[in-house]
Amino acid sequence: MRLFVAFQLPARILEALAAWTAIHRPHLPAARWQRPEMSHLTLAFLGEIDATCRPRLEAELEAAFAGAPPVAVRLCDVGSFPARGAGARAIWIGVEADRELVALRDAVVGAALATVGAERRNARPFAPHITLARCRPPWSAAAVARLRSAGRELPSAPFRLAEGTLFASDLRPTGAVHTPLAVFPLRSGA
Repeated sequence: MRLFVAFQLPARILEALAAWTAIHRPHLPAARWQRPEMSHLTLAFLGEIDATCRPRLEAELEAAFAGAPPVAVRLCDVGSFPARGAGARAIWIGVEADRELVALRDAVVGAALATVGAERRNARPFAPHITLARCRPPWSAAAVARLRSAGRELPSAPFRLAEGTLFASDLRPTGAVHTPLAVFPLRSGA
């Protein structure tokens, strides 16, 4: 099974992103836009994992999340992969967070390492973001700049994330389908 660990976004944030995207999408090049209900903030991509590892992985993730307080985040900008020049293949919304998010991400990666050896997949510096679209053909720098400019209209009020989720990701021709497998509450009372 293909797994990743992420935060699901609050309904009000999903609604705001859907409204923002609906305004700007008609003025942009073709892309495969993420359905709002599929939007999430990834902490660690684990890849293909043997199902027999799942109970131990869930126990390790439960401990990692239970040891961390809820995380305050806010949407902050729009960007692309790759970051510069023409040829953007993915468009994302950046997430600004308190330092607890990085500490939690490190704990989640540690839990994954302890059970499934996911280090190689998570070695890059953590850049919290929410993927908006996959661009085929790749977008020009001008198209990315237009959407980046519209990023000033994103909701900017902070919101809290209080539980993480282990997801299975099933790749299909119409796009990935993400199924929640387990939910892990963060420490309460913080």
